[in-house]
Amino acid sequence: MNLTHSEPFEEFISRYGKRKHEVQKWLKDFTPDDLREWACGLGVETFVGTSGRVFPVGMKTSPLLRAWLKRLTDSGVDFHLRHRWVGWNADNSLRFETPEGEKSVRADAVVLALGGGSWARLGSDGAWVIWRNLGGGVV
Repeated sequence: MNLTHSEPFEEFISRYGKRKHEVQKWLKDFTPDDLREWACGLGVETFVGTSGRVFPVGMKTSPLLRAWLKRLTDSGVDFHLRHRWVGWNADNSLRFETPEGEKSVRADAVVLALGGGSWARLGSDGAWVIWRNLGGGVV
């Protein structure tokens, strides 16, 4: 898993094409160098590969994920695992399928860790993509 890229910031940001100016606003607040410092603060050193991509030493993502989850849990973040986001209700609350049945949630802030489409056997099948431009929320 590559975390970011080591190229100069202007070159890095140019890769976002038409959305360059929009993405640049928030990437200036958390640059690729900041990401490397963040990982180091979680106890995970990084290195720059021959391609310029930045990887965790050991090429394993699980130590970084475990350390991040511990930090978040210690900070009071609640995780709701085995919940599949299926969209919004008419009142803009979020809809989830859970092992206990469908659940609606209203929240001040939500981070949807939806995964990509490359690990379907682990539940990361990209099915959420159809909801990207629907509903009243922002994804």
